Amino acid sequence: MAAKILVVDDDPNVQRLLQYSLRQEGYEVVIAGDGAEGFRLWGAEAPDLILLDVMLPKLDGYQVATKIRSEEGSASHVPIIMLTAEREVEQKVRGLRAGADDYLIKPFTARELLARVRANLELDRARRVGVKLERRQRLLDQAQRLAGVGSWEFDIDTGAIHASEEFVRQIQIAAEELREQGLAPAMLRVHPDDRARVTAAVEAAIKGAPLDYYVRLAMADGSYRTFHTIGELVRHPDGRPALLRGSNQDITEQRRAEAAVAAAAAAQEAAAREHSIADELQQSLLPERRFTPDHLEVATYYRAGVEGTQVGGDWYDVIELGAGRTALVMGDVMGRGVRAAAVMGQLRAAVRAYARLDLAPADVLEFLDGVVRDLGDDQIVTCVYAVYDPGDRSLAYANAGHLPPLFVTPGEQPRRLTGGAGPPLGAGPVTLAEERLTLAAGALLALYTDGLVEHRDSGIDQGIDLLSELIHDVRGPLDDVPDGLVTKLLPAGPNDDIAILLARITDEADRARSVHRRIPAEASAVQHTREFVVSTLSGWAVPRLTA
Repeated sequence: MAAKILVVDDDPNVQRLLQYSLRQEGYEVVIAGDGAEGFRLWGAEAPDLILLDVMLPKLDGYQVATKIRSEEGSASHVPIIMLTAEREVEQKVRGLRAGADDYLIKPFTARELLARVRANLELDRARRVGVKLERRQRLLDQAQRLAGVGSWEFDIDTGAIHASEEFVRQIQIAAEELREQGLAPAMLRVHPDDRARVTAAVEAAIKGAPLDYYVRLAMADGSYRTFHTIGELVRHPDGRPALLRGSNQDITEQRRAEAAVAAAAAAQEAAAREHSIADELQQSLLPERRFTPDHLEVATYYRAGVEGTQVGGDWYDVIELGAGRTALVMGDVMGRGVRAAAVMGQLRAAVRAYARLDLAPADVLEFLDGVVRDLGDDQIVTCVYAVYDPGDRSLAYANAGHLPPLFVTPGEQPRRLTGGAGPPLGAGPVTLAEERLTLAAGALLALYTDGLVEHRDSGIDQGIDLLSELIHDVRGPLDDVPDGLVTKLLPAGPNDDIAILLARITDEADRARSVHRRIPAEASAVQHTREFVVSTLSGWAVPRLTA
């Protein structure tokens, strides 16, 4: 595309001469006859060069040049050649101060004119290219800085390293030092454990192998940052190695993020594994939900009070002892969560072991007290242990610091079983009393823990009284009764461990014929026992041969 030249001169002869000469060279020419018009056409036509006469009407050449240079934008940098008949140096200095790039003294030849025009256009083109290159370099430096990537070239023949600003900033070595000393100062920054590997990689790359490695570089403060270096070999036309050209990317934060992600994943995996183990442990500690002992209808409820756990320190159990007899157990370990559950699991196993010895309720709890004290001085446990014998419908029980069981006989008001009470297990050596009562068919026994009846806004006795009212009205099957009790007593939900065990005496027709008798360790007891057995079986109309 032809350059556009604005000629500002009030002499028609000069206008024609300049127009003819310039058009002969293929330039596009715009003519202005005075300074004001010249300034207007500069703004309207955006010329590539201005030929500006000094002596002009309205605005002289100095004024026009000054106004153009005072404007903002790239158009204000247009080359200006002043045309003047004055040869004094002062005139030239004045013109240069006004913004002129060159001077042409009248009269001049067409050859001289065109030479000056071409030279100034080329200089302006070079300047514009330089500005573009400088802008692109700034953008490249900015992009490299944002990406953490520094570019470099290693001259194999001279050993010099030419590097971008970002590369210089990364390794903190001056560009002049890299050009003059090459790899030596850079290798001093390489971590000692990485130097042999980096040296081998560079030597292999000079022979044509791809350059790709990770390296730790020491910073001025003594810390290390990690970089990913990639590069390629550039050869001379004759095939000899000429340059290694590549880039360094700072991946320190990426590596830290990867390490953090890996650590988090490992922690998550460990947590999941621990949760799975804890879950399996808790599942093994959870009491059974259903029991079907002879002569009793049993319903239970259990819920841990600590969110995220399945089991806590409360527990219940139903143990069949033989001869139709059944042990009913309710306990509460001080504390909450898995630690309390671990203690609970040991005690539950101990109770079952002592129950198999056919010990009296008070004896079972006294033995259990020793187990609790062996677990630690700070361990406190409450427990109720009761044995139901369907032979005479008797219930024998002992209570070590636990809430009183509730007992409801059909047609009567609920009662608290406060007998046989003693201190909690673990509070010191205990001697417990044992209570015994006879139950009627249809009688209901309720064992429970404090999480059911203890509320922040009322006393525990009020909670027990409310529970008594609710079980007094129980009719029909027991399966859903415990859940209903929790809903009514704790409408906002529980905030502590809860265990409930309800046991109802089944109908007389279902009662098996069994009897329980303690036999003293005396010789005379053998005869007394034989007589008792014969008398009992005869009363049941068992044939003599069988007896």
